[in-house]
This record gives sequence, C-alpha cells and structure tokens, in this order.
Amino acid sequence: FMCFMVPITASLVSPFQCSGHPNGKWTVRVYPSVVCWIGGADSMHYQLCVISALACTLPFGFLTVAAMAVRKLPKKMKEGDTGFLRTFAFLFFRFRLECHWFVLAFLVRNLAVAFIPVLPEVSAQTVLMMMVLLVSVVTTAYNSPWRLPVANHLDVFASMSVIVLLHFAALFTEGVDPDLLAGVACALLVAIMAVFMALVPHAMWQRFAPRGKPFQFFLCHHKAGAGNLARLLKMYLQQDSAVTRRVFVDSDDLRDLSELFSFVQGQVEKLVILCSRDILSRVWCIGEMSTAHLNSVSMQLVILPDFGYPSDDFITEYQRYVPDVVMLAEHGIGVPIVQEFLRSFKMQPKVRMPSDPSRQIMVALVGQLLVKNAVGADEVELSATAPLRTIQTSTIAQKVIVADQGNMEALCTAHVIKMGLMRLLPEALHVLMKGERLPKATKHMVLVCTNGIFQDHFIASTLVDAQVADVAVVPVVSEAAFRFPSPESIQELRKNGIKTVDDGGPEIDSDAMADIVVAIFTEIAVEVNPQDSEEIIAVRLQALSKILGAKEVKVLSSRVPTGRSPRVSQAASTEVMVDNKESEGGALGGGDTVAAVTGHTDFDDFDDFDDTIQPI
Repeated sequence: FMCFMVPITASLVSPFQCSGHPNGKWTVRVYPSVVCWIGGADSMHYQLCVISALACTLPFGFLTVAAMAVRKLPKKMKEGDTGFLRTFAFLFFRFRLECHWFVLAFLVRNLAVAFIPVLPEVSAQTVLMMMVLLVSVVTTAYNSPWRLPVANHLDVFASMSVIVLLHFAALFTEGVDPDLLAGVACALLVAIMAVFMALVPHAMWQRFAPRGKPFQFFLCHHKAGAGNLARLLKMYLQQDSAVTRRVFVDSDDLRDLSELFSFVQGQVEKLVILCSRDILSRVWCIGEMSTAHLNSVSMQLVILPDFGYPSDDFITEYQRYVPDVVMLAEHGIGVPIVQEFLRSFKMQPKVRMPSDPSRQIMVALVGQLLVKNAVGADEVELSATAPLRTIQTSTIAQKVIVADQGNMEALCTAHVIKMGLMRLLPEALHVLMKGERLPKATKHMVLVCTNGIFQDHFIASTLVDAQVADVAVVPVVSEAAFRFPSPESIQELRKNGIKTVDDGGPEIDSDAMADIVVAIFTEIAVEVNPQDSEEIIAVRLQALSKILGAKEVKVLSSRVPTGRSPRVSQAASTEVMVDNKESEGGALGGGDTVAAVTGHTDFDDFDDFDDTIQPI
C-alpha cells in the first residue's frame, strides 16, 4: 500500500475530478458520459461520489494507524516491545530512527498529490502542487530522513524535477483567471512578510535572551577506553535529582560530526573528561577539550587507573605524536591551541576513580561532578569506605552478572545490564565481584563475554560452580570485536588450561573447562553494547529479560558431558556441593563450613541491594 498509495487514492477520488465544457456543464474526467453535480440522489454521479467517499476511508484509516504508530514508537522502544517493532517495521525501516516521524510527512505528501487534481482550477492545482513539493524538498534536505544518503538525494532531485516541469506546464494553461492569480500572489506576499516579521524578533530573542544551556554535562571519552563507563555514568547522573538537564553522550545526541564542537562551545555547562590511557591522542577528544578551554567551559577530569599525565616532550612534540591533529585546523583549532590546553591540563579539577565501578563509587563520582566551581589541582580519591547499606544476599540473588574482573569496561557493562534489568525483572540482581561465590539461590548467571575472559581463573571457577549448582548461564556479548571460541581455541584451552591461578583457588581440569565453554555457546548469545544508543540498549535488555524470565531454562550441567570432574581437587568439588546442597541447615552447617574450607566469606560483604528498587 505504501508503494501504490498515490495511484490507489487517485482512482478512489476520480468521481470528484470533473472537466468543464463550453455549454457550461461538467463531466467526470474519466467517465465523460457522467454529468457532474446535476440530478438528485438517484443520479449516477451522486452514487459514484458516495462510493468514493466511503472508499477514501481506506487511505485515511491507514494514515491514522501510521500516526498512532509514530506516536507510540519512542515509548515502545524504551520498553523494548519487539512485537510492536516487528509489526510496524514496514513503516520505519526506510528512515533513520531519529526521523521516524518523517513517515507521516511522506504519507501526507502522497495523499496531497492524489487529492490536488480534484480542484477544478488548473492554476490552483499547479500552485498547490508546487507548494506541497517545495515543503517536501525543504524537509528532506534539512533532516536527511532516509537511511541511505543516496535516497535523500534522489527524493530531493525527483521533487525538484517535478517542480520545474510544473513551471513549464503552467505556461501552456488556458483560461486562467487573472484575478485569481493576482489574489494568490498577494496572499503569498503577505504570508512571506508575516513570517519575516515574526522570525526577526524570535532570532533577536534567541541571540540575546539569558537562558540555561541545554546540556548540564558533556561526557568526553575515548570509546575503546571508557565508552561503557560513559554510559554507566550517564545512567547514574540521570538518576540524581540535582541533574535537571540533559547529559550529552555522542551515541545518543550527536547526529552530525561537524556539529560536535558547536555543542561544546555553546550548549554545555560542564565538560567531564573520562581520562583513559589514549584519550589525549584522540583527535576529536582533544578537539572537544580545546574548544571547552577556548570558551571557558567548566571542566572536570576523571582519572582512570591506566591514565598517565602528558609529559613536556609529548606537549612540545604533539604533532609528531598525533599527526592527525591537523584535521582540527578546519574547525579553527591549531596545534598551539592544543598545546596551550595541555599545559593547563594538570590544573583542572580532578577525581581519581578506582577500577571497581560499584554503586558506591559511582554515587561518589556523581557527587563530585555536581560540585559547582570546583578548583584545585589536587586529586580527589574516590572510595567505597561508606557503603549505602549491606544486606545478606546468599538467599536473595537469584540472578547474578559475571564479568572479567581485570577489565573495567566489562565491569561497567555488567552494571549497565544490572541497572537496565532492575525495572524489568522482579528478582534481586547482583554483579559478582572477585572473591565472592555464587549465592545459594542463584538460578541464572549472565556472563559478560569479552576477549580473554575464559583465561581468568575467577571466571573459570565461577562457571564450574554454576555447572555443579545447576545454574543456567546466558552469554552476553558486550564488544563488537569479541571472538567466539573456535575449534582451535578450544583445543588450545584443553592443552594449556587456565593460565592464571592468582586467588589461591583450586586447579581446574582443562578438558572440563573446555566442555563448559562449548556448552555455553550452544545457546544464542545476546548482544548488549553500552556504546549503542539508549533505544537500542533498551531493546536488547528487553530481549535479555525475556530469556531470564522464561519458565523453562536449560541449566549448564545439562549441556556439559558427564563423567569428568571439573576440579582437579576433590575437596574443591565437595565445597561446592556443601555450599549448594546443604546450605539450608544441613549437618555440615551450610555456608560456614564452606568458608572454613575455602576462605571465602558467606556473602556478608556483598554490594548493597537497596538500589534494585530504584528506577533508572
């Protein structure tokens, strides 16, 4: 229907398209034997008009349904309603997500093109058709709504071609009423003057009226080093009642890269720089910082564990270290400006963040960022010395999230998943940290898959616990470069085993571990990349919540070959059975016995769980 809307609608309204004759009568253009507007209810023309009017409910009904879908789409995206998205995908798949509304402009334009020929005056038809197409050209050129750039160019070219043809066709029209043309020209002139008179005061108000900047924070970050942390920090900032305006993250708010520095220059109150290892070598990041420095925008440094301050040689020879810096010259940022900023870099207010992005750390970080007019070159150390509240979780955490403890970005992904699932699932959620064991009540484990994760002894030990305790493991891919285990890598794992045993834990059988890895990926992995837009993340988390909320799940042990002990030490195998099978008051004393054998605590120091009831 979308493809043939114009010809279908034009056929439906054909009874209303009448042509005049010298004798003063009018007949239907496609049915010359039918006289228009003569006769009563029994006339042929009257009957055709009634049928046509009833049939026109089809295109207008379709337009109404499309309008409802456009109105509901943002809400459904946030809810992750995949059924709605699949149902109305035919409306939106041609257009960019942020221009989903253009489907209405597209349909209204097509309906107008079909209905305009109903007008009796050729001059009126020509003028209205050109106006409709001109509005369409301006809208398309300004918004570029089509997903493919070439589609935007073709749309503009086609509409402009029709406008030119209409101009030439107007020269050959006969019987045009000069008084009508004069009236239309005067009306257009008055409209143009009225718009001009209205826009001038509006432009003056926009330029000189005092107003707050739309973005309270701008998160400057290197995607490879702190992209996931930027997403997590934005979620915590949005939770705080003191953050009353928007938080800028490029994946959510940047449509055109050429507009990046204009955002920093005039629309941002504070630039938050997430200082990862390579951020000062990234051209666009250093351009954002230099723009903020030139325009006296408040800055706050968040020093990450792998960051090193720039040396004098790095500043002096910056162009040699970062040759691409010359790209900033077209934006008015030269190498001397960058060097001037780098010399003042250490004087900016800064906080040092540990590698653990726990709730206490993130809340403390938000508190530091909300301090206005922060000054001083000394670093503020963030710590979790004052936890919000500690709750015994050994019987609460039915779903845990596990990530590589040596990968800060993976841990940030785990916390993003936790915060996103809190409003979708009723059960308690917990991000498992190093030194902790699976809670007794755990039924599902979300495994955040990043490169090298299966070489970590903590991850391997936790997976073995999950197998013994009949826990379902759901793999989640959080980085585009993740390499799924190949037959060669599985063979290497069987041969070399787990490389690091740094926590004093029991040794793990390499063949059993390889079987566990193979079993995990017999299930389809869910992709949750915090560096995607908010809408895409919401859809992915909705899909993950449906998997975790399913009544029937396949536990890990059901997919692993039997007959092989996963742990080399028998005592280690016994400890898991004690932890999971006799923790409900058995003869061995539950978790206390496990602590005596392994040295692990019985989860008394788990991360607080009061945040599970806070909406994001």
